[in-house]
Amino acid sequence: MALTIKPPLVCSLFTNSSSMELTPHNSSSQKKPNAALMSSTPVQENGNCHACLSMMPPELITNVFCQLPSFPDVFTLSTVCHRLRHVWLENVTSIYNAIAPRSIPCESAARRFLVDQVGLGLDSPMSARDVVCMVRNADIVENAILQFEREVVSRVRSKWICC
Repeated sequence: MALTIKPPLVCSLFTNSSSMELTPHNSSSQKKPNAALMSSTPVQENGNCHACLSMMPPELITNVFCQLPSFPDVFTLSTVCHRLRHVWLENVTSIYNAIAPRSIPCESAARRFLVDQVGLGLDSPMSARDVVCMVRNADIVENAILQFEREVVSRVRSKWICC
């Protein structure tokens, strides 16, 4: 069973006789939303059965969330429908643990900062609000570092080069 995820986030489950593959809809070739995405029952088209992502078992949906590259993608996918939002909210900690190391630089320091901010324990489960706070803090720190590099480091380099 091969599970590959490619942008855009809106995907369908295409099944054939031997494998399942999650592939994107080509939104540029369609003006109207695909009926398979809008319905709650599989749609038969060209001999293939198309099932909506939200019809998948929660374990597979959680795996899809865990394969996303960043939290903004997670937040976007969780807004697609009530079921995907429910799966996100029920599995925040496992999704966070899968995505945070690759999308939040210095995640352990950021987590300690969050603990100080909201009074959690380091091993406490994450809530959706905590994840949003972590992402926001990471953006603030990244912007502060960039500003520091522009303003301070450039001045130090110019003074160092002149001497």
